[in-house]
Amino acid sequence: MNARRSAKASADEHWRSRAQHAAGLGVITDGKTILLLQWAAMDGPFAATAGTS
Repeated sequence: MNARRSAKASADEHWRSRAQHAAGLGVITDGKTILLLQWAAMDGPFAATAGTS
């Protein structure tokens, strides 16, 4: 049982480390963030307005 728990803790630490590394590089890792940025660019405050290009 302890070996299984240890393996899970090791895997959790691995992914936490990867996420922190990605955040330090400015890599977007969250789907909601991608959707928010897409909305902002297409329909939100950063969308091109008609007649402005």
